[in-house]
Order: sequence, then C-alpha cells, then structure tokens
Amino acid sequence: MNPVLAFLRRKVRGVSYGRILLYSSAAAIMVAVYAFKAGAGVEGARIHELDRQIADEDRQVRLLRAAAAKLEQPDRIEHLSEAALGYAPVNARRETTSGSLGEIAHQGGASAPKPAPTQSASLTPSGGPR
Repeated sequence: MNPVLAFLRRKVRGVSYGRILLYSSAAAIMVAVYAFKAGAGVEGARIHELDRQIADEDRQVRLLRAAAAKLEQPDRIEHLSEAALGYAPVNARRETTSGSLGEIAHQGGASAPKPAPTQSASLTPSGGPR
C-alpha cells in the first residue's frame, strides 16, 4: 500500500488524518476568500471615491473653461484695451504693405532716440586697466 494513503487513513480518536487535512484546508480557503473579499470591498470604496473626485474635477474644468471663454471674448478685450490702456484699432490709413516697410524704417530711424554713449576704458589683454 502507498505510504501516503496509509498515513491519510490513520485515525486519531476516530477521525482520520485525511479528514483533518481536508477540513483544515477548507477552513483555510474560507478564511482566505473572506480576507480577499474584505480587501476588495475596501478597494471598491476607494475606487468609488476616486471616481467622485474625477467627476468633481471635470466639473471644475468645465467651469474654468467657460470662465476663460467669457474672459477671452474679443469685444471685451477690445473694450478693456481702449478703456484702460488707451489702445484703439489701427486706422486703415496707417496700414502698409511689406514693400514699404523699408521706407517706414528709414523715416522712423531719423526720429528714433539715440542710444546713450558708453564709457570705454582702455584695457590690457588680461582684462584689467593699464
């Protein structure tokens, strides 16, 4: 007879080792299933909370995009630039073509402020004064 089967058929106080092994493994499996199920419940609650946070943040993003769209309206920006900064749309007379930009640059160069003179000290090649 097989020694493993002989061991499993041995009895202690009327109960075979095989039954003891079977019942203890069934109990261990039940405890493990219960532990996994409890852990899954905790993770499910965490997932639900994260889904709720994502929905709240999506709602906030939509509100911010709507506010940005309202603030970026061209009419509003034009009104603010005129009222606060004194800017106005360019007159059609002031528009130019790319060919006449050189002319405009020469005209503007005559009235442009001259840069301030810089003081130049004579330096030795090492960078210090002579």
